[in-house]
Amino acid sequence: QAGKLPASTKVTPVPPEKDAPKAVASAKAPTEATANATLPVNEVRLEINFQGEPWDNVLKWLAAQADMALQSDVIPPGSFTYRDRSRGYTVGETMDIMNASLLNTGFTLVRRERILKCIDLEQPLSKELIKEFAEFVKTPEELAKRGDFEPVRFLLAVSRMDPEVAKTEIESMLSIFGSVSSMASAGQIAVT
Repeated sequence: QAGKLPASTKVTPVPPEKDAPKAVASAKAPTEATANATLPVNEVRLEINFQGEPWDNVLKWLAAQADMALQSDVIPPGSFTYRDRSRGYTVGETMDIMNASLLNTGFTLVRRERILKCIDLEQPLSKELIKEFAEFVKTPEELAKRGDFEPVRFLLAVSRMDPEVAKTEIESMLSIFGSVSSMASAGQIAVT
């Protein structure tokens, strides 16, 4: 089941750092806690416990716990409050929680492999930036592991309808940042 930690998982307290939020990270391990840096990003599990923490500290915490590089010129204003220490969240689930909180601020978090970036949605976005952070996912199972707010690219095989017709129908369901292209001769559609 997604989000549940195996019984063998140990919770490892994060060492206190100056101005760092108090939070706990956990990771899968057979008999002892494993450093998140040694895990694939989809296997990292995080416990969230923030009370009015400035976004700058929250983003630094997320990057440190998931062993990601924070590469961002913008930081959302205000603070973040969320507490649920009853389960371990994946990085994608953690980002979904944070992005839901950021929804009305005009900012969003995106990642590509081990790079984390905060984007100001009120500034013009280039399609190149969205494509840069929209990784190709190859299977529906891999897609299910991604966050609801994460941009991804997915290749769909179209066999029961004309790819151009499918492209037109999919375009009506896209967000303002989405795109779709048809490869009619291959019977495929690429959706971002």
